[in-house]
Amino acid sequence: MKHFLLFLSFLLIVCCKENNSKLVEESTSENTSTDSEIKLESPANMGVNDSILQDLTQKVENQHYPNIHSILIAKDGKLIYEEYFEGEDQNYGKNLGQRKFNDTSLHDLRSITKSVVSALVGICIDRGLIEDVQQPVSSFFPEFRFEGKKEDWTVE
Repeated sequence: MKHFLLFLSFLLIVCCKENNSKLVEESTSENTSTDSEIKLESPANMGVNDSILQDLTQKVENQHYPNIHSILIAKDGKLIYEEYFEGEDQNYGKNLGQRKFNDTSLHDLRSITKSVVSALVGICIDRGLIEDVQQPVSSFFPEFRFEGKKEDWTVE
């Protein structure tokens, strides 16, 4: 499991390297941030009808779309909407009750990691960062010694 998490971290860093950034607030439509930061912009300045986003927020808060903890929307590389909601929380299937989520909330992801990892692997293959799914995982971590069956682990 530890090696899987290392591999997942590696994929996230490699695939998101161009967008590895931190959020910065923008007070005007002119962005003064550097290229390594996610630029924030108002929906109106990006040609998005703010009333649609307000309606979305209201519907999520009223449980029209249940169990949504957060929504982030970007357009043309700029974050135009970021909202966090109250909802049910779980840890390994154990109900933890209602809570207000935020940008640092941890989530019980379970099987969703398979979809995320497969998408990241596809991006890495497309960019030439991974040869193919038969490439040994050990080739990404030369500083670690893989022994026994672990030597045969591939990206697949």
